[in-house]
Order: sequence, then C-alpha cells, then structure tokens
Amino acid sequence: MNEADTLVTAALATMTSQLQFGALPDDVVDMAKLCILDWVAVAILGASEPMIDLMLGEALQREARGDSSVPGRTERLNLIDAALISGTASHALDYDDGSAAMGGHASVGIASALLPLAEHRGSDGRGTIAAFVAGYELAARVGLLATADHYAQGFHPTGTVGTLAAAAASANLMQLNEQTTAVAFGIAGTQAAGLISSFGTMSKPLHAGRAAANGLLAARLADCGFTGRSDTLEAPYGFVRSHGAAPDVERALESPSRGFHILENVFKFHAACGGTHGVIESGRKLRSRGIEPRVIRRVTARVNPKFSRICNIGEPRSGLELKFSYRAMIDAALLGYDTSSPSLFSDKTAHDPALIALRDTVEVEFTDEMAQSCSQLCLEMHDGTIETEGFDTRQQLGSHTLKPRIAEKFRSLAADVLGSEQADELRDRIVRLEELEDVGELMRLTVPRR
Repeated sequence: MNEADTLVTAALATMTSQLQFGALPDDVVDMAKLCILDWVAVAILGASEPMIDLMLGEALQREARGDSSVPGRTERLNLIDAALISGTASHALDYDDGSAAMGGHASVGIASALLPLAEHRGSDGRGTIAAFVAGYELAARVGLLATADHYAQGFHPTGTVGTLAAAAASANLMQLNEQTTAVAFGIAGTQAAGLISSFGTMSKPLHAGRAAANGLLAARLADCGFTGRSDTLEAPYGFVRSHGAAPDVERALESPSRGFHILENVFKFHAACGGTHGVIESGRKLRSRGIEPRVIRRVTARVNPKFSRICNIGEPRSGLELKFSYRAMIDAALLGYDTSSPSLFSDKTAHDPALIALRDTVEVEFTDEMAQSCSQLCLEMHDGTIETEGFDTRQQLGSHTLKPRIAEKFRSLAADVLGSEQADELRDRIVRLEELEDVGELMRLTVPRR
C-alpha cells in the first residue's frame, strides 16, 4: 500500500464533511432537485408493488411502527425501516436514475436514507440538498476507486457503493466531522452487499433498501461513538480490495470535467434496466420510420459486453425478467409498446405471442467496438432491405428537454397514487426545496391522503 492509498478514505471523508450548500453552483442545485423529484416519483409508485406489501407486513409484525413517512404508503415506520422500505420501493420498478462513475443507481440509496433523516431531524432544504450532493459525489468517487473490476466480480454497486453513499449523505446532514465521517464509512463498508446474481428477483431492489438503511445506521452509530475502520477504502482487507479490485486512487480524487459528478447523472425514461435503453431508443427510432414488424426477417443488435450477463435473458418468463432482456425490449420498441409504463412489465406481457414471435428474429452481438453507453440495431427485411439505427444513452446530458421530461415522468407516476392536486403540490415543494424550512413538510406530501 503506497502513501497515496493511505489518504483516500480521509480525503473523501474531508470532502464529504466540508461540502456546504453555499459552495454549490446553480446547475448542481438544479440537478440535485431533479434527482430528488425523480426519486420521489419512482418511490411513490414502487410502493404499490407486491414486494413492498411483503416487506411492510414483516416490518409491522416486529413492531416497526414509528414517526417516519414512507412515500406512497400511509403506514409510518421507525427511521431505519422507513429508509429500508423507501429504498426498496424506489428501485422496485428499475426506473430510477444512475451514475456511470458509480456504476449503479445513485439516488435511491442516498435519498431513501437522507429524506427520512431530514424529516426526523426537521432539517431545512438547503442542508438536505448539500447532503444529497455530498452523498452523490462520494458514490461517484468510490465507484471510480473500485473500478469496473468491482462489477465484474459480481457485486452490484447500487447496494455496495450505495451503502457508503447513504452514510456520506447522512453524515453531512448530521454535520459529523471528518474523523467521525471516516468511521461512518468503515461501519458502512463492512455492511455493504449486493450480488448481481439477484437481478430479476425481488432481492435486487432490496439492495437499494439495505444500502439506505445500513448507510443511515452507520452514520448514526458513528455519531454515538461506535467504532469502525477509518481507512476502509484502502485497507488490505477493506471495502475495495475485498470486493475484487485494486483502488484507483488517482481517478477517485481527480476533479470531474464539469466540477461535480452529479452533473453527469443519467435519468431513465424506460422502466427497464439501463443497459437496455440504447436498444429501446434505437428500436423506437426505427419504428418512427414506419417499419412494420411483419416485414422484418432478422434483427441484429450490437452492444457493449458490459451487460452481457445482466440484460441477456433470452426467454423472459416474468415481468421482472422482461426488464433484463435485450430481445424483449427490442421487440417491445419495434411493436410500439410503451416502455415508459411500469404496467407493461407484467407476467402477461412476458407471454405475449406477438412479443415472442418477434423475439425469435433477434440476435445480440457483444462487441468492445461499441462504447458502454452506445447500441446499434440493424434490421434486415424479407425483401432484402437493410435499416440501421443507433443511440447513445448519454445524449440526454445538457438537453433543454430534461426538466420537462422529468416533470412529465413525475406526474405520470405520482398522480395516480396521490391525485393530481397533491402531486402538483409535492412537485412545487421539491422545485423550491432550498426555500423549505422543514423537509418534513415535503415528506408528508408523499403520503396518500385518500
């Protein structure tokens, strides 16, 4: 271990503890609010999923009631269980945003710990925004530190890195000093877990729930004087090395090109795994040309190998498995199905004859020639005609359409649960988050009145 290695946990703890709202540029504040708006939307609708009924039933059996709100539900839980349930709900639809640097879903673990904590403490909006950004920046930097080897070893960063990110956001809101924050990282790191082999089951969204709950618990324990390694990120048997990688300290500590990693956040506009979004968008473009599925003889998809073990379920048999199937998502796009609607991802859709018939024409080619964010579809028609289309999922960055698209997504997901009037009121609070004196006002609006 060289000298630079020994400094990384302390350096990141210092960055986390010192970040304050006054140091944030307007575009960073805007992005943080968009992330929170997106999180609230997916959490509210995700809370109606059967897995959340199961988890709430278990929680209430062990007397987990408390004073904390759970978006989309009327039940009130203790602080840690509220984070657990909210985190799982907000990842249940696989519709939440992500960070390329982190290599996973960034906001779910952070916001699901932070917002219940802010409600519990009566924190204001400015402090909550700063804490969210602190958690996000930590997530990105630890993701870069752990490198792609972490994912390649079978670990899901949403659950692993997300635990440290939730601890960072919580520590910042609680105004822990850098030494205590480093200990919080150690307590979080020893709890961090999440296996890619769980994809397609209810245990995948549980990764986000556990990240939120364990990260929040880590910060609270550190604040109480509970001990943990203060060098967990670089220790010989610490978080990074035990999860299959040698730390890339230089990448973790360097300044991002735009000043903050959160500005590179990627939102999802299809309710499926992010690895499928490129082929979905390519398929939508091809359909917009008026191509009918019945004239297609063969479909060839060219994608990066990163998601070859994740999104390549050839014959999905459930709604959850649909989210991780290149073939099914290509077919859905070419058939004109609404992949932005969570209701599409049902067991009934998985057995749709039209989807199955077209699926058999699709071949998926994995090639390093395609960047991780890029995909290409090539259609060969029965008459020999060839049509091609590609898409880069990072095209949305900096788009002037981003705010209205997130607002539209929020309304489509939240209004059915809360009603249009309450959903609009909630959105207004998030848009004006830095003006709020008490985030509890916002959280109470996430609970259905009817």
